[in-house]
Amino acid sequence: MLSAVVTAVVLVSLSAFLILTHVQKWALLRSAGLSAQRLDFGRRQYRRRLIASFLIGLAGLACLFSPWMLDPMRREFWWYWIGMLSLVGLLVTFAMLDFWDTCRYFRAIHCALLTKRDEGLPVSRSEDQ
Repeated sequence: MLSAVVTAVVLVSLSAFLILTHVQKWALLRSAGLSAQRLDFGRRQYRRRLIASFLIGLAGLACLFSPWMLDPMRREFWWYWIGMLSLVGLLVTFAMLDFWDTCRYFRAIHCALLTKRDEGLPVSRSEDQ
């Protein structure tokens, strides 16, 4: 029972900390006067990470009920563990979406920088030599 309470407190505290830092970062991004592309990426990132942080807190609160969910003969046992596995699945999904969107955003920046670099370099004419 004590381990469930400690786990719940740790997860809810982590969730609160993450939500607070995400809100602060989003406020800084909005006031920084960034490009529309960067602001759009920040908005999507903020939304995904805020939902994921909320799900972490929800999983922490659900941990409080785990000591009573040890008897597989009870119907609530299956609903509880299906819910917990769904929460974990959602967290993994949000992590994969965040990774994919971040890679896509920075790949676009990388391609733009390569294009600028290539446009700035003089063209060597190998046929002249």
